[in-house]
Amino acid sequence: MKQSAKNWLEDWVRANRAPVLARPDHPDRRILAELEQSGALIRLTGEVVIVKKPTDAEDEVVRRLYWPIVEAALRNYQPSVIERDSAVRILIGDETPPAVLRIRNGRNGSNFEIRLTEGLKIVVASGLVDSSATQEVRVGDASVVLDESARILMGLELRFLRENLPVVSLWLRSLVLSRGSVETAFHAFRRPVVLKRLAHLAEDAGNQRLAEMLAEVVRTNQPVRIGRGQTGVGRELRVPPQIHATPTTQRPWLDRLNLQIDTFQEEIIEALDAFELRKPTTPFPDLIQQAKDSKVQDVYHSTSIEGYRIRPEDVSVLLGGSPEGALSEEEIRNRMAVLGYSNAFDRLLSRIDQERGDLAINTSLVLDLFVDLFQPSVEAGIIGGDMVRGWRNGPVFIRNTRYVPPAAEKVGEMMSTLLERLPGIPSPVARAVLGHLLLVTVHPFPDGNGRVGRFLMNAILLSNGWPWLTIQEGERQAYFEGLKEAQLNGTIRPFADFIIERETSTNRSLQSR
Repeated sequence: MKQSAKNWLEDWVRANRAPVLARPDHPDRRILAELEQSGALIRLTGEVVIVKKPTDAEDEVVRRLYWPIVEAALRNYQPSVIERDSAVRILIGDETPPAVLRIRNGRNGSNFEIRLTEGLKIVVASGLVDSSATQEVRVGDASVVLDESARILMGLELRFLRENLPVVSLWLRSLVLSRGSVETAFHAFRRPVVLKRLAHLAEDAGNQRLAEMLAEVVRTNQPVRIGRGQTGVGRELRVPPQIHATPTTQRPWLDRLNLQIDTFQEEIIEALDAFELRKPTTPFPDLIQQAKDSKVQDVYHSTSIEGYRIRPEDVSVLLGGSPEGALSEEEIRNRMAVLGYSNAFDRLLSRIDQERGDLAINTSLVLDLFVDLFQPSVEAGIIGGDMVRGWRNGPVFIRNTRYVPPAAEKVGEMMSTLLERLPGIPSPVARAVLGHLLLVTVHPFPDGNGRVGRFLMNAILLSNGWPWLTIQEGERQAYFEGLKEAQLNGTIRPFADFIIERETSTNRSLQSR
């Protein structure tokens, strides 16, 4: 790397500048070229630049910095806004990068795509942007610009509703608008059928106030009556019944969690019926013994799934007493993870045994599991004690998926809602599957979410007379694919099938002893 590029990079690091640069922040083009050649920079379509370590994988860097990239693209083409269904997803608190993000560019007449990485692109289309009718929203570490909500409504034509009806319905459920903003948007776009369709959807989603306002704006400005036969609501477009059935919290992201609990529960029950799963008759002391017998394998597999490098024989030796000899930093981390998991396992099993089928699944239990997992790491000085105090207070990034967990400020309410609603699910297996999936989806901790999720699942199973289930390291891909299907595609069925099939197999093995 030439000295000028090296000096620029050193200054950038010293100033702790943001890694994503919009056009005004770019260095000289010769420095750009030198940094790109050295692997210290990624140059994207749309004149967005990312500064990175040469050893960092481009795909992972782009996924981790997705929303700052979007912010930079919006700056480069001011005035520009995120529009339509892309804007709605942001407004309901969904921070997962969509496969296609839609931006309307008011700067020039060009239409183009910014291809970020496999499965992620930004589509930029030319169009009118009124800078006085926009809103700025915080998404992760970025600040992005959207149309005003009334203008977003006017852009939701039929093709977008077909693909995103549950998302739009959730947004409409608690949306509050002024009559003036709706009138202004209507006169700017003149789409009476679109607005009347959304009035019908708002009514079916349970927001009668919004439905009446939208319908009145249409009536005032459109003399011809527009009925449901023309809008397609109730026939082609059906609001999920769970949305109307559950009272709104006035927070779309929390309403979305409640909808997931309802719809996922139905899918799990269907899976249970398909497997014809029957509760085991194994005596409770035998179930406790089965869990104890599986401990070494469970410790090995559950830590290995999370990327810790350790052999099964190392687990046995470590749990029998720490081996002597100098250890590398990585070996210490791996062994503290094993000891933490062992401690959490023992304490949870003792708690289940003492409470004999009446284990309370609550915040205290979940936080205790997290602390037990990481106490040895705190004792070893690997992490500070502050890390294990309560829910996370910052963003988290999950490798190998475009799913992004909710912002830290939402975690407390989401975990409270999840833990309040879980006991109301009649089937313990459905409760276990749902608790596991949604805990890792909320991702309440900076680390250890998968292990806490599997502990929560087994706490529910074992305390209700079902055997302890060990998900093996060799099943890692199927396990994570099931999680992705639920988090990205909105169906829990593959994950439910995965868990139920393995619980059935575990139960069969236990019965044949």
